[in-house]
Amino acid sequence: MNSPISLTCLRPHHQCPMTSPTPLNNSRPPHKLPASSPNPLKHLRSLHQTPLRSPKTFKYPRPRLQHPMNWPTSLHRQCLHHRPHPLLAPRNNQSTNVGGIITRSQNNIVKPIKKLNLHVRTLCPIEPSNITQALRDPDWRSTMQAEFDALHNNNTWDLVSRSSAQNLVGCKWVFRIKRNPDGSTDRYKARLVAKGFHQRPGCDFTETFSPVVKPVTIRIVFTLAVRQGWSIRQLDVNNAFLQGTLKEEVFMLQPPGFVDKTFPDHICRLKNALYGLTQAPRAWYTELQIFLLSLDFVNSTADASLFIHRKPGVKLYLLVYVDDIILPRVLLPRSPHSLPHSPLAFL
Repeated sequence: MNSPISLTCLRPHHQCPMTSPTPLNNSRPPHKLPASSPNPLKHLRSLHQTPLRSPKTFKYPRPRLQHPMNWPTSLHRQCLHHRPHPLLAPRNNQSTNVGGIITRSQNNIVKPIKKLNLHVRTLCPIEPSNITQALRDPDWRSTMQAEFDALHNNNTWDLVSRSSAQNLVGCKWVFRIKRNPDGSTDRYKARLVAKGFHQRPGCDFTETFSPVVKPVTIRIVFTLAVRQGWSIRQLDVNNAFLQGTLKEEVFMLQPPGFVDKTFPDHICRLKNALYGLTQAPRAWYTELQIFLLSLDFVNSTADASLFIHRKPGVKLYLLVYVDDIILPRVLLPRSPHSLPHSPLAFL
């Protein structure tokens, strides 16, 4: 249904064709009773009950008012005093400036487009996200080969046949770039990491707790070192977790990219711990504890990660935090007795 539109005409009421009192062509004339009708009410009742024969005769249609854009030009000019609609105005000059806007195209100002030839070059090497990318780079390939040879020379595993009763643990390569303080590349580092979340408690591992030095112990030893003038050294053990010996049998898949061509279906039975295993920190601590006790170090009862060595002429406090070691040293007057070997030879 068309909604009504209210129009305001500026011409006098008797001159406007829109509001003139002339009846519309489709309006119904007033009904007149026939002269020979004896009973006017009866005639009107019968006329009311008679169905409409034609909608044009008995229906008053609502005049359809069109939008001013659709009016005829003559009617539009009569109602608006010969002021045409802006959209109906003739467009003789297409470049007419509306609103005082000056454009470059009107003044023939053309700015040439500069096509730049851009190239992207990485300033620093990027760490590969998978082994496929690493094997394509000769630097990463040589780093992985060196890591694999170190594991093989350390007798970390031996190849055995696969069995359905064995719980297989996966492994993956982790790549890191060691950088200098100025941001330049120092060296590439690739490490084989076992997927410890594949292990089962009671089957692949039992004890996992590994003690670390307490913060209170560190503060006490540092306070004594500062007041007594002791020298302090910080040591970092390379590949510390690879030194631990496993008590449980752990079976792992062969490293990706280094599968033995002679036995491709065999699996690795781990002898030493590997990064990523659940019991790797405990195996490393146990191995370090056994070695220090063999060098006449005494394990503190207050802190399991504090080892004390007393000998004539030297006194050592060794604090262990996973693979980081803090070593305050007290130099005593020399004695003719000397140690048979250095207590830090394993470092």
